[in-house]
This record gives sequence, C-alpha cells and structure tokens, in this order.
Amino acid sequence: MTEQRALSFSHRLEDALQRTGKALLVDAHMQEKVQAMEPYEAYLVFKELGLEDAVPLLQCATQEQIQTCIDLDCWEGDEPSVADLDAWLSPFAQAGKDVLAETFLQLESEIQVLHLAAMLNIYDVRNEEAPPEHDDMPRKTTQDGFFILEPKDHTIEYDVDPFYLVDALYLHDYHEAFRLLMAAKWELAGQLSEQALQFRTGRLADLGFPDRVEALTIFSAPGRPNQTPYRTVHHTQTPLPALYADPMRDQSRVFCRAANQITDPQAIATLTHALMTLCNHAVIAFVQHPGSFERMRQVMVRVRDTLNLGTEILLTSQGRMVTDDIAACAIVQSTPLFEIFRHGFAALKPLQQLAQKRMLEPSFITWFDGLETEQDDYSQSRSNRMFVKGLLASGVLWQGWDILRPEREKAFSTLRDLEDAKVRLENL
Repeated sequence: MTEQRALSFSHRLEDALQRTGKALLVDAHMQEKVQAMEPYEAYLVFKELGLEDAVPLLQCATQEQIQTCIDLDCWEGDEPSVADLDAWLSPFAQAGKDVLAETFLQLESEIQVLHLAAMLNIYDVRNEEAPPEHDDMPRKTTQDGFFILEPKDHTIEYDVDPFYLVDALYLHDYHEAFRLLMAAKWELAGQLSEQALQFRTGRLADLGFPDRVEALTIFSAPGRPNQTPYRTVHHTQTPLPALYADPMRDQSRVFCRAANQITDPQAIATLTHALMTLCNHAVIAFVQHPGSFERMRQVMVRVRDTLNLGTEILLTSQGRMVTDDIAACAIVQSTPLFEIFRHGFAALKPLQQLAQKRMLEPSFITWFDGLETEQDDYSQSRSNRMFVKGLLASGVLWQGWDILRPEREKAFSTLRDLEDAKVRLENL
C-alpha cells in the first residue's frame, strides 16, 4: 500500500503542497531548497507569501529565479513597469546597497537601462550644462563627478530611491554604474523596450506560457486534429507547483478521483506535464498574463471544474454513470487533457446560446437592463440578472448563485450544474 501511494498521482500532489513559502521559511535548508526550485515554481512561492514576507526567500533566489519574477510580474502590456520593478527591488534594498546592486545587475541590461532612464534626468557635465537648481527639485552629483541627476517626476515616491540605487551601483562597480548611466542617457528607449520584450517572450515560452493566439486553442471544438499540445514525457519531469496541485485534491470531483488513482510512473508524468501545459494556456487565455496570485488560483479551479465537466460528458457518451471512477480513470489516461477540457467548454455553448436568444426578447432586455440601476444588492432579481450576465460572458461563468454576493463567479463543473442553469434561465 505504501509503495502504491508513493507512485500515485495523489502523492505527487501531496509532495507539491509541501513546497510552500511558509514551509520553506522554517526549513533549516532554506537556501538549498529555494535554489533547487524551478524558476516558475519559485515565483509562485514568493507570490504566495507576498514580497514583504518573502524577503528571506528572495535573498536566497538565483539570478534565473529573479529574472523570472521580473518577467512575470513587472510588465504592463508590452512595456516594463517601473513601479512593479521598484517594488520587487525593495526587499533587496532593505538588505543593503551591496545586495541591491548585485540583484539589479543580475537583470538583463535592457531592463536596467530602461529602469534608470524612466526615473532620472541625466546630465553629462563634461559636455552639457544642467538646468538651474530649484529648491523643490532634489539633485545629485555622481561619485565620479561626471553626471548630475534629477528625478523625472519628484512627486513620485519610490520604494527604492533612484539616488540610493545609483549610489549602490557606484559602490559595487564604478565602471558598470558609469556605463549604465551613459546608456540610460543616450540609448533609444523604444529599441530597448522592443529588445527586452523579445527576450521576455522567449523566456516565457521556455517556461511553458504560449502566446495569446496559441493559448486560445483551449477553446477550440473538441476532436479537431493537430490542436492538442500533448506528449509523453519521462517520469522525472519538473514537479507540479503547489498552486496547480491544490485544486486537484478535491475528491468531490470525478476527474480528481480518477487522476488520483493513476499509479504508473509514465502515466503520472504525462498527466502532470499535460496539466501544467493546460494551466499555463488557461492563464494566458483567461487573464492574459501571470500576475495576481488570487486570480491565478481562480484559473486553476476553473481548469479543474471544466475538466470535471468534460469527464462527465465523456462518461455519459460511453453510457457510463458520472460516478464511475474506474471508467473515468481510463478516460483520463487515454484522452489528452486538452481534449477533455474542450469537451467541457463546448458543453457551455448551448447554455450561452440560450441566454443570447432570451436577450432578443424586448421584455427580457428591459428586465436585464435593470442591473445597472438595481438598488438592492441582495435581491433575487439582482442575483438573476448577474446569473444571465455570467452566461453572456465570453468564458461562460456561473454567477448569481450566492444571493448575498451575486457578483461571485465560478465555473460550471457538472452536468447537473448545466441542467439547473438551463431550468433557471427558462424560468426567468
């Protein structure tokens, strides 16, 4: 029994849940274990704790782990975010100038230069004059005497003062600090941003995050060829992050019960790889980029519930009961997860089409438009309107199920959910 547990998918989930931020903070081998983590898993651990609480772990992180954090958390669209990078540098600044400089210089050069250029006006006193001093404008002359620095916007309060960062760079590496200020003054920000974006896109692809177009293939109709990124992998693959593992422990879902019965190492490896790939696609498809830890947790739950719905659909198509765990296990092992997900998502379309049909009725539209002027947040009427709004969303969500918080949303996870929603919609 012990040997089977050690080889089961459920044990893989339990193992993943041991690698949490709180557990690492009290681990005697914290540095060794942090540095042994895959960069994306380390990022999730840091996000789970929050930057302030994760300081001890961040100070153990490798260059690749820190760069991954910056790639995932410090961009706004196609541009690096000065505010977010400033927040990520703050824990290292608390550890002193040397630690701050070492961390900053581990980032790719384009990000370093763009960050300095976004915060500072830089004047090279060897060949230009700085503007006259003003009492309300702070000013700094660099240690080599070559530059006068002023903030581009002195009303912004950064977590890491730009002058403090420059001091740290000069103390750590005099020549590198000079080079960075020269680059920040003269290099074209547009070209640097484009280069940085290309590098970041490549690194995100290496982490398993597709571009937006590829991510949206999870919504394709089931059964289409050449649309399932699914392959057999060796069983020593990368461990599953705790964020991805936690929702899969729900034994009320037939999909989870089926997956947790799998004991073959190769099948476990294939399932784990497919689950990570599907979840990464879903992150881009639903929220466009990794960011809020809570939003990503919601995506993982949504993936689980859609997989459960797809499993129930495949079971019934075989004439099986939705509680047949043995048959469900066979489906999970023989059917790519992307295909199971697509079956689940495709089952939502008739429900959405029914809601869209109701919206063609003038009286229904008049009733639904009352959502914007509804005064009572706890009325059944508002709950029903939020229910319809969720069905009309591009992702088809279940809203209005909690009358006290009708804006709360979750995925449809069972055939019973779909039937109940259909009856509710028809009765409105």
